[in-house]
Amino acid sequence: MTSYSFLNIVGAITGPGGATPIGVGSANADGGIKTSMKEEKNLAKVSADGSVMQVLRGGNLGRITVHVQKTSPINAILSAMYNFQRNNAAGWGTNAITFNDIARGDVVSGSSMAFVKFPDVGWDKDASDIEWEFEGNVVQALGAGANVGII
Repeated sequence: MTSYSFLNIVGAITGPGGATPIGVGSANADGGIKTSMKEEKNLAKVSADGSVMQVLRGGNLGRITVHVQKTSPINAILSAMYNFQRNNAAGWGTNAITFNDIARGDVVSGSSMAFVKFPDVGWDKDASDIEWEFEGNVVQALGAGANVGII
């Protein structure tokens, strides 16, 4: 039997204007870190006679969302990076995001990552979480996990 803990998630965001760790120790909110692909990898096409053709799409456009608490120190770093990058197109879309689960072997790598937008921010009673979203080339692999027997 294997287990999961966010305490095993380590990674970083690097790009023009700064760098910051993500994962354990970064005051992530309950949402943690999420990935999603923007386009389906397959397209099935049906011909006039009913035969099916499968089309393998080559792109890896994906989104990585980092959920952090309002008081997380990475908010200031990402805010500074966003403001630096939005003022110079040469640096826009050049962030790299990597993280992995060191116990399970999951690995995620994002290249040519751009901020989707400045996040929505609230100043409410219970301190809203802040979601930083990035889009770019995302490659991911899920590991088998550690099988540690306890006797």
